[in-house]
Parts: sequence; C-alpha cells; structure tokens
Amino acid sequence: MPLSIKVVGLKEAKARLGKMSKGIDEVLEREIEWALRTYQNEVKRLATGKLIKVRSGRYRSSVKIDFQGGADPQGLVSTDIIYAATLEWGATITPKRAKWLAIPLKAAQTRAGNSRGGPRSFRNTFFARSKAGNLILFGSPTAGTKKVMPLFVMKKKVKIKKRLIFATAQNNVDGKVEQHFNESMTTFLNQVWGR
Repeated sequence: MPLSIKVVGLKEAKARLGKMSKGIDEVLEREIEWALRTYQNEVKRLATGKLIKVRSGRYRSSVKIDFQGGADPQGLVSTDIIYAATLEWGATITPKRAKWLAIPLKAAQTRAGNSRGGPRSFRNTFFARSKAGNLILFGSPTAGTKKVMPLFVMKKKVKIKKRLIFATAQNNVDGKVEQHFNESMTTFLNQVWGR
C-alpha cells in the first residue's frame, strides 16, 4: 500500500523562518546588551559600600562594558583598575622598598579616608608599641600643631580578604538575566509564529 505525504503550509513556514533568522540576531544583541548592563549595575551597587568601602568612587566608575554585536554578539563587564584583582580574589601585601608597610590611621587620613602622605611627610615623629604589640608611628598630624597623635601602624604584611564583587554580582543577577532572556525569546517567537 503506497504512503503519500504532503506538507501543508511549507511556504508560510519558510517565510516565518526567514523572518525569524533576521529578528533573532536583533533579539540576541538586545538581550546581551541588557544582561551586560544588568551585571554592570550590580557590580557598581556592590562597590558602593556593600562589599568595599567607598573612598573616591574610582573603582565603581571604572566598571565598563565592552560589547561587540554582529553575527556572534558577545560582551564583557570589566574594570582596568590595577587593584581590582586584589579586591576580588584577596592578596597578601608586603613592602617592596622598605622594611614596613605604613597603614594610615585616622589622624593621617583625609575625610575620604585617603592618606595625607607617607610617614616622612609628618614632623616630630617617633615610634612606640601599642598594648597589642603593634608598632605605631606618632606625630603631629598638621604643621604648626604640637598635639601628638597616632599616625600610622607599621606592618610587615597585610592580608586583604577576598570580596568576590564580580562573582557575587553574577550570582545575584543570573536568574534575573535568564528569566528576562526566556521572556524576550518567547515574545519574539510568538510574534513570528503569530500567537
């Protein structure tokens, strides 16, 4: 017994698939750009006092998007700040040109928390040990002042804990990005297939 197969609506399906291949590139580009902006915003949010103390805002403003559209759209959220890797993964800092690291205390800092200068920038300085055994540099924080205050704590090394800013941002928004992508693709396919 012969079997006959006839495809109904092939011409219409081919037209819709043609429409789909043109539109899917646009949807993918739009979704990748949206995802990159979402990740960038989350990194900036976490870098605003959530995971790191804000001093100048330099780290936060350095978080950029590099997007390349076209046939193979892709992108990257990154920073070019030299200390970003240290903040992300942690590190042990040791002195390079001296025996000690000088960590500025409140009297040697600006309101933003930056150092007013190195230990040699201050006058009438001397060292003493704290009750905890730390070596402290004392001196006058401003010229013309005779008031002596602790300026720097001296350390052989400092361990910076990892903060995982980018990793935390990705964990926080992955579900949101996936949901947004699925909704956009569903909307697009429904428009192409007329549902």
